[in-house]
Amino acid sequence: MNNSVQRVLKDSEKVSASFQQIASGVTNIFENTTNIQKAADKQNDSIKEVLDSTNFLNNSNKVTHSATEKSLLLAKNL
Repeated sequence: MNNSVQRVLKDSEKVSASFQQIASGVTNIFENTTNIQKAADKQNDSIKEVLDSTNFLNNSNKVTHSATEKSLLLAKNL
């Protein structure tokens, strides 16, 4: 085999190795993006739970306030 063919083969091996590294990097990016999306979904679920709890507490406070006002009116009328 002459030197030119050997150089082309070596260069081809280097190019192949580079493409394998790029493919591995793309795979890692995809996996990281998927993990980030899963974490964001969990965070959104947690935020929804907090909002639901806050709404429940607000509604409970409204009911308590209304009941307190009615009790005060009844007490005044006694």
